[in-house]
Parts: sequence; C-alpha cells; structure tokens
Amino acid sequence: MKTNDDDNSAIFIYRFKFCDEIMDLITEFAKIHQFDDRKIYKEKWATWLDENSDAVTDEITRLERLGYEGDIIDKMFKAGRYYFRKKINNEAKKQKIRRSYINMSSDVLGAMDTHICSSMKKDDFSPAGSYVDFCTSHISLLQSEINRLCSETTIVSSELVEKIKKTYKNRYFITTFKTRRRF
Repeated sequence: MKTNDDDNSAIFIYRFKFCDEIMDLITEFAKIHQFDDRKIYKEKWATWLDENSDAVTDEITRLERLGYEGDIIDKMFKAGRYYFRKKINNEAKKQKIRRSYINMSSDVLGAMDTHICSSMKKDDFSPAGSYVDFCTSHISLLQSEINRLCSETTIVSSELVEKIKKTYKNRYFITTFKTRRRF
C-alpha cells in the first residue's frame, strides 16, 4: 500500500499492524474466550465491539488513513480468534535451566566403538544384546568410569547406568550412520 505524506515522498506499507491499545484489548478478549466455540465467540465479539466502539472506530480511522483497504473489523476478529488467543505471555514463560553435560572418558568411548564395530560383524547382532555383552566384557573399565564420574559430579549411580546405556546407543547410531554414508 502506498501513502503520501508529501508530494515528494511515498511510503509503502506491506503489513498493517494494530496500535498497542487495540492489540491489548483484542488479546484480553481472545484470552477470556479462547475456549468458546465459534458461535459463542461471534456473539461475544459483537458485544465486545459495542462496548469498545470508540477504540475500534479510532483504529479503523487510523488504518484507513494509512491506506488499508480491507475489512478492518474482520481483520480484528481473525487476529483475536486465530492468533492472539494462542499467544503466550513472555513474562510467564521461563527458560529451562540446562544441566551441564557429563563427558565420558575417551577410553570408554573407544572401547564402545571397537566393541560395536566387532559386534556388527556377527550374524546374531542386535544393539541391545551388544550392549549387554559390552557391559559384561568391560566390567573393570565401567567400574572405574563410574567411580570417576561419581567423584567429579553430583550424579547418582542409577543415572550413571542410564548415561552409559544412552552413550552406547548414541555410539551405535554414529557408527551405523557413518557406515550408511559410505555406500
């Protein structure tokens, strides 16, 4: 849309936004009626338009002055019904605190990789069976790794068992992904 402030300059507007006052009113209405079905929502919308006719009229005038040619009431309705009612308050949204990553030693990772590569060559290979075989054949390595991690972190031993299992599965995925990329 093109508007002329002077004879010399032209401003193109591609997105017409509501003023903050109208946005707040529509958002408040949409949040109150966000779970209403369409028929009830439309009835409440008509009542809301009557109650806020001054603000709505001012906004219509403002947008028409900027060059908006569409149905402004319909634009307000759709904004409230389909966008503002699902809008999440940024203040209420809290950032999750990420826990620090716990590194496994390179010795354990190397042993996992070697074991996975040798196990994949067997006819009866399965990732779950391979993991069990790895744990039984590398008991001393895993015990020393668990002792190291317990002394360096606040993680409990039951979480460490899951960490080792997840690491093994990830190493299996990485190994199979590399194998697939070669072919």
